[in-house]
Amino acid sequence: MKKIKYVVALLVTLYAGVLSGCGSTYTVGQPQNTKLHKTTINESETAGVTEAEQNYLFNFHIQLEGESFEFPMELKTLEAMGVTTDDSLSGELNPQEIEADRLFHKGGLSFYAQIYNSTADVADIMDCKVGGILISREMNQTDTTDVQMPGGICLGLSTREDIDAVYGMPTNEYSLETGIQYSYEAGAMQSVDLVLDADTLVLKEIDIHNFVMDPVTAADAAEDTDSKTVISYVSPDDLGGDLISGIVELDKKLYRLPAPLSELIADGWVLEGDGEDHVVKAHDVEQMVLVKGNNTLPLPVKNDSDQAQKAENCLVLRVYSDEDEDTSELVLPPGISLGLEEEALLEQLDGLGCTEEETDEYNCYFLENENFRVEILVNKETRKVSYVSIQALAVS
Repeated sequence: MKKIKYVVALLVTLYAGVLSGCGSTYTVGQPQNTKLHKTTINESETAGVTEAEQNYLFNFHIQLEGESFEFPMELKTLEAMGVTTDDSLSGELNPQEIEADRLFHKGGLSFYAQIYNSTADVADIMDCKVGGILISREMNQTDTTDVQMPGGICLGLSTREDIDAVYGMPTNEYSLETGIQYSYEAGAMQSVDLVLDADTLVLKEIDIHNFVMDPVTAADAAEDTDSKTVISYVSPDDLGGDLISGIVELDKKLYRLPAPLSELIADGWVLEGDGEDHVVKAHDVEQMVLVKGNNTLPLPVKNDSDQAQKAENCLVLRVYSDEDEDTSELVLPPGISLGLEEEALLEQLDGLGCTEEETDEYNCYFLENENFRVEILVNKETRKVSYVSIQALAVS
């Protein structure tokens, strides 16, 4: 019960907090209008159009005023081709972050596009890519071949029959308030959406998405960490008496949270899976599992630097001990650990301003400041501590 109500809830809170600071990420390839009707197209309905004919749609290619664009494209390449924007192109994007739409111009045409960072590092916007384009007759009153898709499909000219003949039936069809949307889907964040006018069934909007992310491998990790927290880390000399100081004793070793994962590895803990070669994206948090003897310890680690880092150069945010799991012994100041009598616990918590809750099985004690959160559960039957955890809420 406690794992569901408290441990999982804690992790959800942790990840929600991390994600809220990572910029805006947008789901692509799905219409945002809530008043729509979706029709799933059977594969048999694409008969008469060869696979090769339909696949060239997924080159994610478009011509603007006779010049070819194939997405994704480097932002610098677009700029060199005469694409401009009134927005500032200064700033940075977090790893694999996708920006909101920006308005761009090419000659006499205007369109929206999203800049994104395909890498595992924080990147300058000018070193990022553009993952697609949204262009419409609402922005461009064109009935010429100025905006042309593969197979000669043109904005403002081509009809539903033209599109069916060239591309076949879409993956999905959506009935919108203002028209019909054809969605051709190649994969996650890879699609071409064509919107037809409700009255004329002429193509009025083209929306291309092709957000290809770079694979993250050990080769992407920085040689040395630039994390000030990791570089400046000093192990504590003693446990001390401050329960919410971040100092802990884990398996007879002292640490100060957030602690470099390398410190635990040096003390005999081993990472499961791809281990020390695992790479964590810049400013990301990942769940890892450490093993030492018969003990297993799941824990979140954070990369607080601007570059992708090997897991060993990341920071341990949370440790815990649970009588129902094979976790290592955790001691919090001044000496709180599994098996401590509730009466003795209450003496140590006196005057600290703990929040108390009660479930059918446990008496629960919580203590939090701007840097750490402590959770202690006492089994009602045994009147002894059965679960202890501490989490770093901030990385200085």
